Amino acid sequence: PKTRLHGEALMTMRQTLTWLLFLLHVGPSIGKAGDKLGLRAEAISSDSIRVTWKNLFAPSERNDGRFIVGLKKREATHQVELSAGELTYNCTGLSPFTAYPITLTYLSANGLITELWATTTVTTWPSAGRSVTNVRFPQTKSRSIMVAWSAPDKPYGIIKLYKVFLRSREDRRKIDVTAPKTETTFTNLYPNTAYTIIIQTENLQLNGQGGGIGKNSTATVTTLDDVYLGAVAMGTDIVRVTWKNESVLSKDNSRPSIILLSDGRVESQYEIVPGSWEQFFRNLSTFTTYTVTLMRFVSTDRDFSESFNVSVTTWPADHPTCGRRRQPPTTWSPLNMTRRVTDQNSWPWTLGLYSSVRGGYPYCGGTLIAPDWIITAAHCVELAMNCITAPVGELFSYKALTSAILFARIGDHDLNKREATEMDRVVRSIIIHPQYKVQSGNREHDVALLQLAKPVPIGAEIDVICLPQTDSTVSSSTECVFAGWGPTLSSQLNVHQVSSVLTEGRVMIESKDVCQTFEKNGIPEGQACLATRNGNPCWGDSGAGVYCPDAQGQWSLYGLINRGKFLCVGQYAMSTFIPPHVDWIRKTVAAKNVT
Repeated sequence: PKTRLHGEALMTMRQTLTWLLFLLHVGPSIGKAGDKLGLRAEAISSDSIRVTWKNLFAPSERNDGRFIVGLKKREATHQVELSAGELTYNCTGLSPFTAYPITLTYLSANGLITELWATTTVTTWPSAGRSVTNVRFPQTKSRSIMVAWSAPDKPYGIIKLYKVFLRSREDRRKIDVTAPKTETTFTNLYPNTAYTIIIQTENLQLNGQGGGIGKNSTATVTTLDDVYLGAVAMGTDIVRVTWKNESVLSKDNSRPSIILLSDGRVESQYEIVPGSWEQFFRNLSTFTTYTVTLMRFVSTDRDFSESFNVSVTTWPADHPTCGRRRQPPTTWSPLNMTRRVTDQNSWPWTLGLYSSVRGGYPYCGGTLIAPDWIITAAHCVELAMNCITAPVGELFSYKALTSAILFARIGDHDLNKREATEMDRVVRSIIIHPQYKVQSGNREHDVALLQLAKPVPIGAEIDVICLPQTDSTVSSSTECVFAGWGPTLSSQLNVHQVSSVLTEGRVMIESKDVCQTFEKNGIPEGQACLATRNGNPCWGDSGAGVYCPDAQGQWSLYGLINRGKFLCVGQYAMSTFIPPHVDWIRKTVAAKNVT
């Protein structure tokens, strides 16, 4: 018993001294004769360290001693006792990118601690980047997203950078960025589009080992709707401001918006409420330019998000007569994505073309540009030529060439009724643009001018549209209108049915790149791309005008509905761009105005 107790006491003392040795020697050091141990320790992964040492004895020598390998984990010390013949030990289950003090002690055969000991410190490899947390979107706009996140609580390494990927089913682009900090902003995005944000953390390597890219963190966000802000002067002292309701307010109506109207001296404001679509500003100064600003906020505490601006000028006292509607346009419902019936005489320059060889229905549309001149598509003239090739670039008599009658019905609305405002005028002479290629199907220079045998009186129900300037430009996303008697889509039967009343369709001016996707053979020169929102022009609408308002509320002729596969289907259409042809139109009307 005495021997057993003595042995237990000796063992306890040995362990205590070993721990004390370990705690005292926590840096790279070697005790007396400790260099004989040849202690080496290296990280072999992000969670393990290999410890090696020398063999102290020759193979022929007997050695009953022991080695104790000690490793400090947090507040506790892990140690293992190995026979003298073992020369390596792997410490596993460790934390990545953590410095571990390691002690190696040699015990003699009788269990006493010798002066052979050594210590060192080794850092495990950094792990691959850890997942970020708290992904959030401090600013979400119609075409940009700011994304922020919190760094991993335990990065287990030094963060090199973050890789951020943006993906969407609607937006096929793959947008990838690297961010040195915990935020980045994506721009030039699509409005009202769901995006998935993927964030990866990349850790630096340690001596060429470990680190790298870790697991993904994902979040989704939807950009806001574009704000379609419009301002039109309705007189010398009144301006009408319109906006797209669902674009201004969020789904939970948590983004109040304010419109400011300023001419540098006077400022009026109107807070948009759910369900409102327009606001009239009255008692303004004559022929004065105002700036209309719509501000959209991201929260009720008025953290500013984004603003939209348009300019508008009230009418001068001698406001010109062309392009004036006697009644303001009615607001479009956001649910109305197709065509709708117009108010009677709301487009006083819109007319239908009839030919004795085409039957009793307006086979094409046209637009009144002077009391005795109409503009339409050149291919509409071809349709009424009764298989006779039409001359190009010179005035000719339709009746003399075809022995048929071509006439325009102006001021009409309902084809089934004889209305007091409608007038029929025979087309006496026609001139097709000199660069138009007849019987080719080509859409370039698809313009023709028709001279009436008798002028029409200009008034409230019949008026002329303004011609644009030759250098006129209409910015992308500008909302314009076309009108005609072309067939419309029946929501009940899902087929196109002939319309007996004049209908209008709103279109958005787009860049050619948008329509290029739908035109496999390319877009001819002089064409304009129109987004139609499923309210496409159809047969019978060819030649009808595309009308755009300017800041003063005047309507100008932007284009002529063309022909193509887009008729009656899809969400895009093409029109002949009018501004490049304005000089020819003006010269022709002035020079050819013969009786």
